[in-house]
This record gives sequence, structure tokens and C-alpha cells, in this order.
Amino acid sequence: EMPLLVSGDREAVRGSEIPVLQRAQEAGAWVDIPFRPDLPGDLFGLDRHRLVLSLHDFNGTPHDLGAWLAPLRELKTAVCKVVPTAAEFTDLLAVKKLLDEEGGRGDLCGFAMGGAGVASRALALAWGSCATYASAPGCGAAAPGQMDLATLLQVYRPREAREEAER
Repeated sequence: EMPLLVSGDREAVRGSEIPVLQRAQEAGAWVDIPFRPDLPGDLFGLDRHRLVLSLHDFNGTPHDLGAWLAPLRELKTAVCKVVPTAAEFTDLLAVKKLLDEEGGRGDLCGFAMGGAGVASRALALAWGSCATYASAPGCGAAAPGQMDLATLLQVYRPREAREEAER
């Protein structure tokens, strides 16, 4: 099962996006919004049961991604997503550590952006992430290192990697 997910600007929710995001949820889609300390308490009236709260670092990978997670979890959305940028393959160890410690409960999505982060997108499910992201057919990458859905499913086969990890 691959639910439809709607997202907007990665820095902040723009006022013009709010009605679009609300309508998407009303139609059954999940919505992904960026975390900011100044988010309104009602989270723009979005349904928290189909809401992903994301924190992106476009400049690098902090070693303690767990510290990032705490303020996201306080807002009690269905999924918290932590996405740093990997400059080198070893940056993926911080993502793996976060998922080892906090993943597997169905409410944490984690992987890295950038060319070095591609492996984390393919392995995210096996590492305990509740999801990984790919671009929809006919759409370009929404973030550095994001592959299209067909490549993710046919080449990297993340579902099979998850099943192997669960054995």
C-alpha cells in the first residue's frame, strides 16, 4: 500500500498552501509539513492522524539526530520525519543510529538527502523507518538524491529489504 502524500514548501507552510493541504486530506491524502518552532498549536487545522511533521537539514548531518526528534514528537502527529543531508556515506550512520534507537514503532521516518543519502532511502524501511520517499511517476525529484518510484521499487526493492531485516 502506497498512500498519496501531498507536500508543499520545505521551509514553511505558506498561507496559500493551507486550503490545498486541507482539501488533500479531506480527499484521503496524507500531508507532510515542515517543522518550525512557530507552528500554530492547531497545525493549520490539519488532521494529525494523516500528518507528517518533517525536519530537514539542507547543510549537513548532525550527529545527534535524536535531539531533533523530541520537539517533533511533542506535537503528536502520526509521523515525524527527520531528513539531514549526507555529504559522505558515513553520515548515514547517524540516520541508522536514530532508526535503531527510535524507529520500528510506525511513527518515525528517516533517511538522508543528497547523492550520498541514496542508500539510506533504499534501506530506510529495513532500518526501521515507517516510510521512504520517491518521486511520483512523471515528476522530478523533490529533494537531492530522491529517485523516482519505479527505480526505488524495481532496482532497490525496499519492501523485500524490510522483509529480510524482519527475519
